[in-house]
Amino acid sequence: MIRITIAAALALAACGGADDRRVIGDEAGPRLHPASAADSTPGAVDSLLRAAQAESGGVMGVTAVHLETGRRISLNRAERFPMASVFKVAVATAVLERVQAGGLRLDDSLEVAPRHHRPTSPTVLQAVGPDGGRMTIRALMRAMLAVSDNTATDVLLERIGGPEAVMRHLRERGINGMRVDRTEAQMHWDAYGAADPPPEAEWTLQAFERAQRARTPAARDSIFRAHADDPRDTATPDATVHLLYQVHHAQAVSPEHRAWLLGVMADSPTGPERLKGMLPPGTVVAHKTGTAGRSVNDVGIVTLPEGRGHVAIAVYVKGSPRETAAVEGSIARAARAAYDHFVQAAAEGGR
Repeated sequence: MIRITIAAALALAACGGADDRRVIGDEAGPRLHPASAADSTPGAVDSLLRAAQAESGGVMGVTAVHLETGRRISLNRAERFPMASVFKVAVATAVLERVQAGGLRLDDSLEVAPRHHRPTSPTVLQAVGPDGGRMTIRALMRAMLAVSDNTATDVLLERIGGPEAVMRHLRERGINGMRVDRTEAQMHWDAYGAADPPPEAEWTLQAFERAQRARTPAARDSIFRAHADDPRDTATPDATVHLLYQVHHAQAVSPEHRAWLLGVMADSPTGPERLKGMLPPGTVVAHKTGTAGRSVNDVGIVTLPEGRGHVAIAVYVKGSPRETAAVEGSIARAARAAYDHFVQAAAEGGR
């Protein structure tokens, strides 16, 4: 692939609105596609990333782009990885696009019926109870992004037109290399090996729990092995960073919604040992984790110290037989290598 060098460094972005001064950069920043950014992965950084990959026990993909200059480091940047819950960032930007167009309001309420209930939905199930109820789009979005609530995700997907609507949104934004094919429910049925799931009207939480209990250890291992090779609901590290780049520069969302979205992602308590695991205490990381089968991921925007800018980073690991905690340490090592590289580059005037 031909790599186009960025001709000149751009000025450091200023802080944004008061809603999230920790994270936000200047929406008038550079308009580049991360795939055309200058890929300058020094040998020392490349060695650190490859060591992290070896430690993970699987295949690791990394793209990290300095958002003010477009400088990039990477490992397996064009490889496809199962996104798991990382796809919820794309769902969020697709919903916010509808809000910006006037078709929805964040304070609109949506029905959450028993047929919407999914496994791993702590916030929504507590809010509406087993019989269902109503929640605002704002509350559903926060649940989806902050704690990866699966019920919230499918309610939002249903409202905007399903995975097809998210794919249209991504194509219109010029974000290639990212596929959103299934709802959370469909992914769960596939993960449980349910070749013939019940009708959608019967997709109750109890039905999911029965299917999960019926899955044998042998079936689980077979499904986990196949998961890494399934092209559905996958993304390249480059495509993921392209979406994060557009969020930061208020291309995929408005400046107001960018502040809100990144604020929610920065407050997420999930995955503290992944991107954030080895970064200096207090480093702001607006991120989204994803875990499914033998795939462990974390993607987000890291704020560098002393006004040195921001780094959009995607770290994916697939096919690892190791425990999640061990893989999380490898993600943290990759994130620290990227952080140190860009801090040093900025200190040396590489901005």
